[in-house]
Amino acid sequence: TAEMADKPMPRSLSSAAVKAPPSDWLLFRTGMWVSLSNPKAILFFAAFFPKFINFSAPLWPQYIMLTCGLFLSETIWQLIYTIGGKKLAGWLDVGERLAWLNRGCGVIFILIAAALLAEVLNGFLA
Repeated sequence: TAEMADKPMPRSLSSAAVKAPPSDWLLFRTGMWVSLSNPKAILFFAAFFPKFINFSAPLWPQYIMLTCGLFLSETIWQLIYTIGGKKLAGWLDVGERLAWLNRGCGVIFILIAAALLAEVLNGFLA
């Protein structure tokens, strides 16, 4: 039929193989390596840690304690963020909620743009 001619079709079942989603462990490992190699995180540690280090005391125990404390707080925060995001995604998946969220965000961005435009025009007219 003419309708089917417009839709792309796979050549065979083997070419249309469904790719399995990555495992949770693979996602965790990938995220961990991205975080550890992030130059912003490295700069953060280089700027943040010295403020809390007593240089007259042994350094390694202090580094280990600061790292463990930061790791624990970040892990707790990321778990809260992940669980909240998963619940929010499930809630937004019902009916038209996501469409209304997108509309609301669009209105907010338009209002921000209008406020910025008014400020710029005010600067030109003053």
